[in-house]
Amino acid sequence: MKKRKISILKLIFLFLVSGLCLSFPSCGDSDLEDDIKEDFKTSYIFYSYNPEDSESPSSITISYDIGKHVSASDLPSVSRPDFFALNPGYKIDGWVYLKNSLTGTTYIPSNFTYSSYIGENGSDYSLITGFLVTSAPASLYVHEWLPITYYIEFDGNGGSYIDSLTGSTVTKTGSYEFTYDTAKNLPENQFERNGYVFNGWNTSDHVGLTVKDFGDQSSVLNLANVDGKIITLYACWLKEKISISYDSNGGGGTMASQPNVSVGDSLSANTFTAPEGKYFFGWMENASGSEGYVFADSEILTEYNYPNSDTTLYAQWAWIPYTVIFDGNGGDGSMDSQNFEWGQAQALNANTFARTGYTFAGWNTSADGSGSSYNDGEAISTKADLRLYAQWQVESRTVNFDLNGGNVSGSTSLASQTVTFEDLPYTPAYTPQYEGYVFNGWSPALTTENWDVSDVTLVAQWKPKGAVSNATTGLTLTYTANGIYVKAPDGGDSYLWMLDRSGQSESSDSYTILYSDYASDSLRHTLSVLVYDSEGIPAVYSLQFQIQ
Repeated sequence: MKKRKISILKLIFLFLVSGLCLSFPSCGDSDLEDDIKEDFKTSYIFYSYNPEDSESPSSITISYDIGKHVSASDLPSVSRPDFFALNPGYKIDGWVYLKNSLTGTTYIPSNFTYSSYIGENGSDYSLITGFLVTSAPASLYVHEWLPITYYIEFDGNGGSYIDSLTGSTVTKTGSYEFTYDTAKNLPENQFERNGYVFNGWNTSDHVGLTVKDFGDQSSVLNLANVDGKIITLYACWLKEKISISYDSNGGGGTMASQPNVSVGDSLSANTFTAPEGKYFFGWMENASGSEGYVFADSEILTEYNYPNSDTTLYAQWAWIPYTVIFDGNGGDGSMDSQNFEWGQAQALNANTFARTGYTFAGWNTSADGSGSSYNDGEAISTKADLRLYAQWQVESRTVNFDLNGGNVSGSTSLASQTVTFEDLPYTPAYTPQYEGYVFNGWSPALTTENWDVSDVTLVAQWKPKGAVSNATTGLTLTYTANGIYVKAPDGGDSYLWMLDRSGQSESSDSYTILYSDYASDSLRHTLSVLVYDSEGIPAVYSLQFQIQ
């Protein structure tokens, strides 16, 4: 916006009106007040020190619009680059009113607010807390410059330590307080890093730092000039150098020591020869191998496995492992294989296979039992993988015989026999005889389904020699050793028996069918009888029979 030209008389008039309006806020024309704010600014001089007490203090001039309210938070501080440059490393404690730049008066005008204090020497002073910008210029100076406080925290940069109170792992410390222009020693380093030696602190965060800016517990001064700034110092580390010797620990041969070993180097490859039956599986710092870290052959050393001091590594040997596999060889079930070590005696696992009709009889290296035999649970040693086959002994039982009225070659008893599971199903070779009956087998039947090792008695089963069917109700049948006795119902006066339609006059009420007189097997015969009552009325009865 283009500035208007103002005459000297108008300038004097505006200054007078401005002063009156400061005393009487309600007076004046609002447009005139706007003109004043728009066209005029007032300059305030801020001195770094009281000009009356120091020579050539630094100063900054700031022009404010007339009518602006400058609060305590708006008062100049070192957050402004120009004020920071007045006294780097220090902060402003407050501003004191110096004088009116035109009139030279030193009393604090009414457009300023302030707080009064009593200093350590008993003198009064007032710190300005704000002001309303008027046309009257003013000068202020810094009451006191206080050194800023800054903080230093320490980063392990790969190192760490255990907090004694919490037990937690610390990789970065909290902040330590330092004051500008006051020298102070850094705290003693607590970080450790396996395979490394602490070499001081550096302001860079590069992990591979080896060059220090500050030594341990060095005195430092003015690492920061901004109040509250946090400086991080990073630990510098140098690789440690150690010597490693190698011990065969029962093996054969020699190996040279390995000097100047540090993190990142590889262990020497094992050249020792193994004891008989053993193999090399690594290095340890004790001969027994009872505890500690196991180094692989030619393993690269890191800060996690580094021995951290001159040491001797002992070759670790283990028995060559072998496996014994168990084969059921016809048995049911399964068994896990068993691990053995070269030449070391160990009990075989107990058999868990089962086989109906057989008893487990140990193990053999051949399925047919022609190899080496071992008992169940026997302690064995082996120098090779083995497959062991279960051996089975067939079970047997005693069989007794009951002829149940019959005989064999005239004898009414038979000697007991021994029957094995492999004989099943079992049928005795005997065919007993029993006059008037046909042999119908032995009971119970001996099969694999009802196998038992307990004694058993087989009973001969018989059925009558003549088989009768379609018999008329009223006929009475009796089986005898010689034949079938047939009796007609009572109450008849005479009887006529007919066999296969061939009539035979009989006065008896009974008839006997002799086994020896008739055909056997599939031929069937018919026997009928006419029974006449006293009045000569017949009743017919019949049956069919077959001789077995």
